[in-house]
Order: sequence, then C-alpha cells, then structure tokens
Amino acid sequence: MRGIKLPFTASHAAAAAPFARFGFNLSALVIGSFSPDFIYFILLAPLGHSTHTIQGVFLFCVPAGLGVLWVYHSLLKAPLTALLPDPLGKALLDPNPQLRVLSIRRLPVLAASVALGAFTHLLWDGFTHESGWALTLLPFLKVNVMDLGFEQVPFTRVLHHASSLIGLAWIALKAKDCLNGCGCGKREILRSATTFFAILSGAAVLGILYVWIQGQPITGFDELRRSTIQALIASGTFLSAILAGYGILWRIMKARAEVEKV
Repeated sequence: MRGIKLPFTASHAAAAAPFARFGFNLSALVIGSFSPDFIYFILLAPLGHSTHTIQGVFLFCVPAGLGVLWVYHSLLKAPLTALLPDPLGKALLDPNPQLRVLSIRRLPVLAASVALGAFTHLLWDGFTHESGWALTLLPFLKVNVMDLGFEQVPFTRVLHHASSLIGLAWIALKAKDCLNGCGCGKREILRSATTFFAILSGAAVLGILYVWIQGQPITGFDELRRSTIQALIASGTFLSAILAGYGILWRIMKARAEVEKV
C-alpha cells in the first residue's frame, strides 16, 4: 500500500468545474473529474491504475461517466435538490425533469466534458501521487521534506494533502456563494446541512464497520494507512448506495402521492 495516495475524490471537482464557462457541461465535468476513481468504489480497493491512463479515460471514464450522468439526472437530481433549502433547490432543478441528458444532439458535448474532467483528474494526480508522471519531469517533487520518525515524507505527498484541502475549500466557498445568493433562511440552511451531515456520517460509519469486519490487525503506520484508505473507499461506496436508495424511495413516495391526489 506504500506509495498509493488517494486524494479526496470530491476535491477534483475544483479543477474541472471552471471549464463550464467555456461551454462545457458542469455536471458532466464534475462527474468526469470523479470517474477515474469509480473503479475504487466498485472493487472496494485502490486498484485503479488502468483507469488513470489516457486509454482508461476513453475506455472506462467516458462510458462510465456518461452512465453516472444519466443516473444523476434521471434518478438523483430531483431528490437531492429536495433536500436543499427551498429557494436554492428550485433554482437548481431543471424546468424539464425528464432531461434527455444523453440525446444524440447533446452527446458530443457531454462526452467531451466527461473526458476533460477525467483529464484534469489525471493532471492533478500526476503531481500529487508518488508514482505520478510529473515526478519524472520534476525530480524535486520526490525530495523528502519531513521526517516523521517512522517515515520520510516527500514533497509530492505534502502537495497531495495541501491541494486536496484547497480544492475542498474552493468547493465550500462556491457553495457558500450559492447559499448567500439564493435568499435562503438560516433555519432552512441548518436543516439541509444537518440532513447531509447525517447522510455523510452514516456512510462513514458503515465504511469503518466494513474495515472492522475485515479483521485486519493494525500493528503499525502502514496498516493504519491501509485501513484508513479502505474505510474512505468503502464510505464512498456506501454513500453511493444510500443516495441511490434515497432517490428510488423519494420517487416511489412522490408517485404514490400523485396517485392519491387523483
């Protein structure tokens, strides 16, 4: 497991989202920026070298990203926006809930957006993974800058953690701007934040339980790092399952409510 670094996948959206101003699709860019890591959450293990290559972008990331994009718009977007403060949810929800996101006319732009998002992921990882391509061109990234006693820390790992935090901070600031601009009340914001925190916490607990059930002993730092990465991956898998289950349940309840109105 040494040498395998897993930047928090959500941070990658910060590198891809700005390209939306150039005509690319925002949701496709974001999903594309996550797509090289999809295989982690499918296999429940950091075994994604093949998806972090140029060939992997076209053979895996683009088709998988388009599939997830369709699921998001067809199943998850309306239920998720229902959890947001009402003014923001209405602003984000498409006027046409049956968006033909994968129509032939839209497909080239969407595929290009997914691919671009995936390439921003590869570019980022190239500088922040100890096996990244940029380390060959910039050897100083390999230089150890910290001694923890039990391990030497290279500059690339510091860059890895710092860039992940910066990416998350950028996303948080954009979310704050959206909330400030939609006229949402503090009570609505607190309710939505509490709901999303509960969902994330539930996924995290399930991820930790998954690792605990595996029964792998933790006798040193390498084992702790391995278990932490495994818990993060499992949490992402459980989060996806929770959101999918919620989306299905929300649509069933909505359909039942509409039938009762008739």
